[in-house]
Amino acid sequence: MHGNGLSSILPGRKPYKVLVVGGSYAGLSTTLNLLDLCHGKPTRFSLAASPDLRASNERIPVQITLVDERDGYYHLIGSPLAFASRDYAAKAWTRFQDIPALQTPEVRCVQGRVTSIDCQGKTATILETGTNRQIDEEYDYFVAASGLARNWPSAPQSLTREEYLQETRKHIKYLENAHDKIVVIGGGAVGIEMAAELKLAQPEKDVVLIHSRSKLLSSEPLPDEYRDNVLSLLHDSGVETIMSSRVVNILPTELKGGCAPSTVVELDDGRNIKASYVINAVSRYRPTSSYLPPSAISKDGYVRITPAYDVSTWPLI
Repeated sequence: MHGNGLSSILPGRKPYKVLVVGGSYAGLSTTLNLLDLCHGKPTRFSLAASPDLRASNERIPVQITLVDERDGYYHLIGSPLAFASRDYAAKAWTRFQDIPALQTPEVRCVQGRVTSIDCQGKTATILETGTNRQIDEEYDYFVAASGLARNWPSAPQSLTREEYLQETRKHIKYLENAHDKIVVIGGGAVGIEMAAELKLAQPEKDVVLIHSRSKLLSSEPLPDEYRDNVLSLLHDSGVETIMSSRVVNILPTELKGGCAPSTVVELDDGRNIKASYVINAVSRYRPTSSYLPPSAISKDGYVRITPAYDVSTWPLI
């Protein structure tokens, strides 16, 4: 955004309106880096020694609207630990109003979701969370950073920090009350980390990871040596694993003596496992791009982008 003559003409113009959808890693970093550039600063985490990234006297007026269904930034990669540790859970979610870098008149945060955009009219329709009030937001540039929607336990289902803390506390309480095994179904990245974090946070519990294939991370393009090392690390941490077995049924049993109710996990090889708590960690996710024009989306719901991460059919997205 640096260019010859900009400093003499931009101060008098109206701010560029930038609408950013999604307040996770991509959306938040876009917002903050754009602010830095418009303030004539190098982008955050850039190599300060680079001559192309020196501070500039140019100031580009900008007004950024950040839209997210949640009321804050959630550290998604830390989900497994957040559902195992009360202390960590409180650190994983920060409300946008509590992030100092966003407290500027140039940034407005809206809790809601974009339902549609008019690319020709450069207008987006936002449905505000809680009130269901419809907001028509004009923009000059649109950033689609809403990512993928993930089911629990890959991500919390709460939309506010207060609800999220209640959600994690409830889950952790179940784990603390477990008197039989804690079973995690699915040996992908989420299941592996969930089992390991549970054992780390509550080492006295018996944690069992069940995977239907002979190797962990079976859907990932990884060498067998890596998968074997992951399995070895799980065993070293005290996690029991059952490989090449599929869960065919989960049968509840009655609550007895005020303890957490037990369930019986039935496997396709005839084995039964008595468990106090069962976590289905088979990853499920879906695109959130339904607000974009059909020409910008593939048949699977993913955004058609160029190598420059823009949409070829709509250059201002």
